[in-house]
Amino acid sequence: MDTVEIRTFTQQFNAEIAKGLLEEAGISAVLDSDDAGGAYPNIFFTGKGYRLLVRADDRERAEEVLSVLKPENTR
Repeated sequence: MDTVEIRTFTQQFNAEIAKGLLEEAGISAVLDSDDAGGAYPNIFFTGKGYRLLVRADDRERAEEVLSVLKPENTR
C-alpha cells in the first residue's frame, strides 16, 4: 500500500482534527512526526512537523475533505 503526504501541520492538535475529519469520511489516515515520540511536541528534529498520510488511492477524496480547513492551520 502506497501512502502520500496530504498535509503537514505545525501543531499536533490541528493534525488530529484533520485526521479525524478524514476518518469520519471513511478515509484511513496516519500521523507521522519526528518529535521524539511525543517527548518534545513542539520541537521537530527534521523540521517536517506532523505529516498526515493517506493511501495514494484516497488522495483526491482526502483533499476534498480537508478543503474545509483554514489555510493557516496547515503549512
